[in-house]
Amino acid sequence: MENNEKRDDKRDIKLDKERLLDSGMTDFNYKEALEKPFLVAFENSAIGMTIVSVTGKWLKVNQEWCDMVGYTEQELLAQTFPQITHPDDLEKNMIFFQKTLNGEVDCFRMEKRFVHKNRSVVWGNLCTSLIRNKDSKPLYFVSQIENITSRKKSEEALRKSEANLKIIFDTTDTSYALFDDHLNITSFNKCYADFLQNEIGFTAKIGDHLSAHFIDEKRIDLSSLFGKGLDRQNINCEVFFPQPNHLTNWYYFHLLPIVGHQNEELGLLIAILNITEKKVDELQKERVTNDLILRNKDLETFAHIMSHDVRSQIVRLIGLTDLLTEYDLNEKEKKETISGISQSARELDEEVKRLNSILKLKK
Repeated sequence: MENNEKRDDKRDIKLDKERLLDSGMTDFNYKEALEKPFLVAFENSAIGMTIVSVTGKWLKVNQEWCDMVGYTEQELLAQTFPQITHPDDLEKNMIFFQKTLNGEVDCFRMEKRFVHKNRSVVWGNLCTSLIRNKDSKPLYFVSQIENITSRKKSEEALRKSEANLKIIFDTTDTSYALFDDHLNITSFNKCYADFLQNEIGFTAKIGDHLSAHFIDEKRIDLSSLFGKGLDRQNINCEVFFPQPNHLTNWYYFHLLPIVGHQNEELGLLIAILNITEKKVDELQKERVTNDLILRNKDLETFAHIMSHDVRSQIVRLIGLTDLLTEYDLNEKEKKETISGISQSARELDEEVKRLNSILKLKK
């Protein structure tokens, strides 16, 4: 009778242990349930490791995992994994969790967010496997969690940077185009597409060769420059495109070779800036400067005429009029003097007309 009672007690203990294990409310004897090498690896792992019951309660956690989420082991063991899972990742995690319990998959992987004790977000690369007994009954989950927070932050920063660059790339007033090492276009912005359409009548497409983007008379002028661009030389030049209205559009071309981290040639960047307004101003200033130079020369000519030709005629007139008023001339001498005055006056009139014509031309 006593032996039967002992056997019943053992059976009750076993059943009670299975019930508690199934409910996730017990911390079973790992020395019996797990191999010692596994426990050593578990405790000393460089990544977070956890054992979770089939109801989601933490059963065992290593120190690395505690450090990752900021909780002590006792604090975690009093919680379930959904409690520190980011709300946006919980549904996906629970779907995988249930599929594994249902036997649809043996394990699952996912990148998920956890909420740190200080309320910050911790990203983990989660790999979870379900451990079953010999009868295929689910016992517990073993998870490995690699901390990928730094990587995720870098990726997010890169995404933001790329988004900002794309906005700049698409809204700048400079035309940009990227070409590979065979000079086939890999990317371009709207401004570059507009440049090709407006100046050349060509619609840009990914994969086009650079030579297809320039009209014949410009292709010859620019082809040598493009070759230099792939010889790792920065090339700067001004290119003009005549317009039907007899005006000219001017552009500044900047060719920049793209070199990789290992010093390999990856391609070519072309930046094109419309400098028509600036160029028109420069040409206008050049014309004004040249005009001033010519005006200075005309002033020199004017001064020469005034100081020599006009003055000499005036001096002659003064001399001839003095003869008439100061000397007793006979009739013949008077006629000759008056004739000389008349001739000097006509010559002086011609000099004045000449000066007037110079001034009129330079107005």
